[in-house]
Order: sequence, then C-alpha cells, then structure tokens
Amino acid sequence: MRKTLFILFLSLIGLSSKDTYSQINKYLLDTTKQWNTFVGYGNPGVSYTMVNRIGEDTIVNNLTYKKVYTSEYWWDNTSLNNWTCNKLIREDSNIVYLYFVGQENVFDEVIIYNFNLSVGDSFSAPKVSEGRFYGSNLQNNLVVDSVDYIQIENIELKRIIFNAYNYEWIEGIGSMQGFLESNDPYVDPSTYLLCAYQNQENIYHHPYADNCLISLDIDDIHQSFNISIYPTLFDKEVNIESEAIDYSVGLYDIHGRDIYYNAHQKGNLQINTSDLSKGIYLILIRDKAGNPIKVEKIIKT
Repeated sequence: MRKTLFILFLSLIGLSSKDTYSQINKYLLDTTKQWNTFVGYGNPGVSYTMVNRIGEDTIVNNLTYKKVYTSEYWWDNTSLNNWTCNKLIREDSNIVYLYFVGQENVFDEVIIYNFNLSVGDSFSAPKVSEGRFYGSNLQNNLVVDSVDYIQIENIELKRIIFNAYNYEWIEGIGSMQGFLESNDPYVDPSTYLLCAYQNQENIYHHPYADNCLISLDIDDIHQSFNISIYPTLFDKEVNIESEAIDYSVGLYDIHGRDIYYNAHQKGNLQINTSDLSKGIYLILIRDKAGNPIKVEKIIKT
C-alpha cells in the first residue's frame, strides 16, 4: 500500500529514447554505457534519477580500475552537468569489483557482481545504496534461484535471479535494482534500473517506466521561492536561508525516518547535526499549504 501511494507523488518527465536496441557488449564496463536508476523515498515522498557512466582507467594497489562518474536528475537537465567520482570498478573473469574512494573505514574492494554463479550458489551481497557502502552483508547469503538466457537484438545474455525481490542481474546490463545498487527492497530508498544505454542508444528500458528520467513533480510556481540549503557536505550544522515565507522543514535519513521536523518556520534556520551518524540525508521543505518547494540531498562526512 505504501509503494502504491508513493507512485502518486511521482511525475514522469520525458527523455526521448529509442526502443530499438543496439548490439549489446557483454562486457559490463564499456565506457560508452550509461545507467539511469530511479531512487525513491516513500517518506518523505521524494525521488530522483541517479545516472552512472564509466570513465578512464586509474591504478590503485597495483590493480587497474575504471572510474565511475555519477550525476543526479531532480527537476531539470542542468543538474546532469555536475558529475562526481567516488567509486572505482574493475571486471575480471566475469566478476565485478567495486572500490569506494574517500569513504571512511572502507579500505577493501567488494564484489558487486559474479556472473559465474549457478543455481543453488550463494552470494554474500554488499549493502550499497545510492553509491555508498553500508556493510559487507546485505542479508544472510542470497541464493541463486534460477539462471537462464534472454535475447536482445539476437544477442544471448545470461540472467541470474536470486531468492530476493528484484535482485536480478542481466549480463552486459547489470542489476535490476540499479547499476551499483545492492539494497534491501523493502526499505527506503526504493531503487530500480530505469534505462541503460550503449553508444547513446537504449539497450534496456524498464517495462513499467514511460521515460528514462523520473523525479518528484514540483510545479513551476513552487520553484519560485528563494531557498538555499548549505553545506551539502556537512558536519555539525546545516543552514537554511529563506525569504520571509512560512514553511515546514523535515530532515530524513536514508531509510526515510524522521530525524528533525519543524512544522512552522519563517526565515532562516540552523539545524544542529553534530549527533548524526555519517551518511546520506534528505531535507524536504514545504510551503504552508503542504506543497513541496525544495528538496536537497546532503551528506554527513
């Protein structure tokens, strides 16, 4: 019921794409590929599209990795001009390894894909959400339920399906949760792969997604308010600068739990965040009628 209600918050925003697929490279880490992943929070009811691309080579601990670049689509295409790299990835003998750059207490690579698995094999899945590492085990070892092959444009691709909802891999495309997502499907944020591209041509399109970019719909009139939230990489405090309007503000953790809520605020606000754990948070601001007017993803470092 919760996910059904959540869909009512979404507005599908168009991105023209082809429904005819190019010949797919089975090698996952093709530098011409791009993945668009839906990220949605049932509470407080916001969503955006995370976009990943593969970049140039780099060497760490005598191993050659490729850089992973990430951008986010919220309401307009200009947000896709900002690309960051905090992950490295390599592929060896059908196993894909992920290495996190600059994340505290994460020193070793983790296995995000193993396309050598067979029916009955277990997989110690890492917990990775919105590109951040949250632990070495998502749950007790996942088990491969079935292995089959699907054809796209006459190319036969291996598909591995596990004993967990939406935990499914397709060779050359990746996880149905999202390219680098490995999360519990029953907790926020909810993620799924919207589209994948190769050489700017569509090679995968989610059967229930009308478009490849999705975000919370905020009416133009609601975007006209002048509100700033900073810093987005924070430690002890987060500041909100606002014109003289009445608004409510909520701070939520990665699972959508309320961390802070102020139902009646006017003007500037400073939130003490010194007791928060490191990780990803969302700030959602609504006007006095309850309409969302600003949402910002922030990270405690």
